[in-house]
Amino acid sequence: MKVILATGIAGVGKNEYLNSFLKICEKNKKRCQVISLGKIIFDIAGEMGINVSENKILNLPRSTLKALTSLALERLPKIFDKSANAIIVSTHASYWWKNGPEHAFDVSILNTLNPDLYITFINSPSINYENIVRDKKWGKGIISLREVMIWTELEIYTTEIFALLQGKSQYVIHMNHPVENLYRLIFEPKIKKFYISFPMTFASGQTLKKIKKFINEIQKYAIIIEPLLENDLVNIKDKELNNILSNQVVRRDYHFIDQADGIIIYYPKILPSPGVESERAYAHQTDKLIWIIYPSSKKSPFINYSTDRFFKNTNEVIKELKKMYERS
Repeated sequence: MKVILATGIAGVGKNEYLNSFLKICEKNKKRCQVISLGKIIFDIAGEMGINVSENKILNLPRSTLKALTSLALERLPKIFDKSANAIIVSTHASYWWKNGPEHAFDVSILNTLNPDLYITFINSPSINYENIVRDKKWGKGIISLREVMIWTELEIYTTEIFALLQGKSQYVIHMNHPVENLYRLIFEPKIKKFYISFPMTFASGQTLKKIKKFINEIQKYAIIIEPLLENDLVNIKDKELNNILSNQVVRRDYHFIDQADGIIIYYPKILPSPGVESERAYAHQTDKLIWIIYPSSKKSPFINYSTDRFFKNTNEVIKELKKMYERS
């Protein structure tokens, strides 16, 4: 039985993603359980006669919150389905309350829970923000878009610290990434993980369709971590917020590379791309396998220097990934 600690801020869409995950588990005849730590906390509060609404619970004294959380974590193993192949404990790693951070629980409890894997779910800031605003228990005024951006970074960072303390792996999953990625991280740990890089600025129309077709094909043989076209970079007009998001996009993609075994760079046609070059350099500096699909025999020595293997077309990559998958 594997235990996974899944974190994510309010409004990220974690519940919907995990429900889809359970359907995939059922389809593949895997017995999986998802437990909400928050629900257990409220159940215990009710049993103790502490009447508090979800949008006011962080107003409780810290000593009371700590006691409720500790009792909830102690109860967790007792409600584990011992016949399950995997149990996901869903929680926040941190809180953001009244313009500042709050810790969610005492990290010493992690020694008892001892998760095998840590997952942090993220979403586009504007979608995350709108989900919170539309939620009746929160509504407008509880948090700003800027704070959603900061809280997301805090959640990733805090979960990463948890994983480092335990000597375990942490993976960041965007809501737009296939639910199959989570399933395979848990049940196919030996499968290779690749970040895919391509010139996104020029990826439109038929070129984008070609890239998407390639990604769909290679997902059969590897966990593919896809960069995301962040519409918020266009839609958010505030200069400060746009600058924060721009930096976060770069940090996020570097984090995706960190959690991959390698990077596949796909040039449908030869054109300059600062993003691709930065990701290639980062992958090289972090000792990742670097494959490039390059439609020309003429290459810069700088590309040759950091690339492990060149491919003439997508079919060659598909064949190689298929071989790797069959060996795993």
